[in-house]
Amino acid sequence: MIKSATDDGRPSAAIRAEAATWLAHLRGPSRSAEIERGFQLWLNAKPEHLLAFELASDAWDRSAGLRRRPQGRGISAGGRWAAWQRDRRQGYARAMAWAAAVMVVALIAAFFVYPRHESVVTRVGEQRAMTLSDGTRINLNTDTRVIVEYSERERLVRLEQGEASFEVARNPERPFVVNAAAARIEVLGTSFVVRRDQRMLSVTLVDGQVKVVQEDHIEVPARLLQPGERLTLAEKHAPRVDRPAIDKVTAWQHGQVAFDDIPLAEAVVEMNRYSDRKLAVEGAEAGKIRVGGLFRSGDVASFAQAVAAEDHLRVVARPDSIILSK
Repeated sequence: MIKSATDDGRPSAAIRAEAATWLAHLRGPSRSAEIERGFQLWLNAKPEHLLAFELASDAWDRSAGLRRRPQGRGISAGGRWAAWQRDRRQGYARAMAWAAAVMVVALIAAFFVYPRHESVVTRVGEQRAMTLSDGTRINLNTDTRVIVEYSERERLVRLEQGEASFEVARNPERPFVVNAAAARIEVLGTSFVVRRDQRMLSVTLVDGQVKVVQEDHIEVPARLLQPGERLTLAEKHAPRVDRPAIDKVTAWQHGQVAFDDIPLAEAVVEMNRYSDRKLAVEGAEAGKIRVGGLFRSGDVASFAQAVAAEDHLRVVARPDSIILSK
């Protein structure tokens, strides 16, 4: 999982950046009930979020807060002109400081609130949860890259690689779209999982309704998925819709990998997504052994030992790999 705090207990740079984003939203002119709901969801997600927001607010107060000097009393008539000149200069300085503060918020909003290309990446074995400005929640699985391109008219997320789950905040006036490979997934408010491999794309609907458009096949009608359905698009294969066990599709969100009687060769490929130490299978016969059950993602050593004990396989452990064979 991504670190939420540094070694000295301070919120991580990523969380401090999220706090700055929310501060820009709340202090900016576009503050709305939708933004406030999203902020509360983000604030309650982790204890570190409150500290990060307090630090961001403190920095704002130090840089943009304007100290009001107490007005003097009993100024003589002869000193009124000098006092008026002084007040005018102070008022001008306050106005300039406030304008600079507003400009800071505008810059933060430009780069964080509606970024043109805000890229979020997870490494192999890493997962990350994030809450966007509208309250939409995204969970990124291992080795995943998304690009968030929010605008005032459309909420667009590009899945460049990997796997992510989405819980979309409903807003009919501002559509939410996920682009992955040549597919465009359009939703209003729903929960779904998208996985993109080199030659395959799958969309699994958990709740609500989504429309999937194959942009490279305009002659193919859009597909409306119902809860529990998974659409798989693969090269040189016709689109396929099935109904997998949702708890197995989403097992990665709980740090697990679920297998339901699949060949060992396929299970090894899946386990390798979560670890830099790679598994390998020697021999076609060993690769055809059927595997089922729940395993900890990233724990390739335990997986290898469990499979070897069940099917009497030989295990050769090396620093960067584990080989299974008959």
